[in-house]
Amino acid sequence: MTPDAALALISEFNALPNSPSRRQLQALLDSFGIEASTLTVLARLLNRSPREDIRSLAMRLVLSASELNEPHASFTLVNEALKLNQGLTHPELKHAKAHVTDMAHKGHPRAMLLLGRIYEANGQDKLAGPLYEQAASVPLPEDDSHSYLIPTDDFMPWLSLGRFKLAHEDYEGAKEAFSIGIALDEPMAYLNMSYFMDKEDPQYETYLLKAAMAGIPEACHKLGLFYQQESKEVQITKSEQEEKQQRAKSRSRKMLGEEWFGVAFGGGHIKSGIAFALSRRLLGDPDEGYHFLTTTEKVIKNKAPNIDKEEVDLLEVVKYFKDLWDDYDDDSKRLRDGQVSFIEQYG
Repeated sequence: MTPDAALALISEFNALPNSPSRRQLQALLDSFGIEASTLTVLARLLNRSPREDIRSLAMRLVLSASELNEPHASFTLVNEALKLNQGLTHPELKHAKAHVTDMAHKGHPRAMLLLGRIYEANGQDKLAGPLYEQAASVPLPEDDSHSYLIPTDDFMPWLSLGRFKLAHEDYEGAKEAFSIGIALDEPMAYLNMSYFMDKEDPQYETYLLKAAMAGIPEACHKLGLFYQQESKEVQITKSEQEEKQQRAKSRSRKMLGEEWFGVAFGGGHIKSGIAFALSRRLLGDPDEGYHFLTTTEKVIKNKAPNIDKEEVDLLEVVKYFKDLWDDYDDDSKRLRDGQVSFIEQYG
């Protein structure tokens, strides 16, 4: 659809009553020769606007698409309501919930996953578990051509199943679920499986790299921690040259860890900002480190009034390190000890 056609569609859509009938909606789509999924696509685009009236239009579009039984519109509505813990009692969501429930009973894996999440949100775990199991074992339908309309991480049945198993302390079941994702080469599966692995395992770094290179902030942070920890394992040898090589390797691993902390912080991982700042300070660049520390502090404060308990604690951590920043006594021992404590508590 061309931009001009999209604008014409929106103009005619706005001319419809606030709650148009299915017949009116279908007549509009027929006049433009499009399917209901086009409304969902437009809604996704318009929802990115900072303007509230445009986002309101996006909501009306996706509600209309759901009313016409466009699967991904119903998925979007139910998924967003679950993510925001808003429940599904609002009258406007009644059809979307019923549509998803009907698709779940017919065996659609995305719908089964969402219905499982509805049950889990309502405390009905005995109903949620089997649905997650089924969703993880059923391939997507061949006509699932509009899957790009949905945030990928929200529709990974094996991920929801694995997290469900973890919540019920079924660790072997969780590993089996994440193994499904590994077989599909899914980055989130590599991250989740890494929690079950020993850091000495040769695959540990590989799994984190696969997840981090996909841009997952938590994976980037964990990889940074891995390289920083590895940098401390400098072996004392009889050969001075070997020791120099070890120390050079240690520094390069520290800097590699820094790079991943920077990527993680750019992706919104607050703790990585502190980790990066400490690494810069201890590697001899206190100015850049302090800049990162104060930037991290601003990022947290800018979240007010929606700052959670951990972020409140992190503000205290930032204050502690700022007070120590110019401490060069005893090779900055207190800063180094503080770095270790920070990683142990928040890593």
